[in-house]
Amino acid sequence: MLVVLIEATSADPTGDFATLLNELKSHSATLGRKRKLVALTKMDLIDPDGQRRFKKVKFGRGVKVQPISAVAHMGLQEFLDAVWSMVARGR
Repeated sequence: MLVVLIEATSADPTGDFATLLNELKSHSATLGRKRKLVALTKMDLIDPDGQRRFKKVKFGRGVKVQPISAVAHMGLQEFLDAVWSMVARGR
């Protein structure tokens, strides 16, 4: 599995994800096929309306998204739970 960190403050988070995914695929087709978890970082810098809008943002079919903020200690346990769940399913 791959964990991809995307800054929620980016002007184009889905575009950033697409760019990273294309770079991974160009390096190795195997990397492009791995299960993915997007960690939307720096969510503490996004206002509540923006945070609600991020719940509707899609990064692709089957791509899990977890908003986090290390500074605000937001979503960290949920992020770890999502990682462990994906790792456990991959065995």
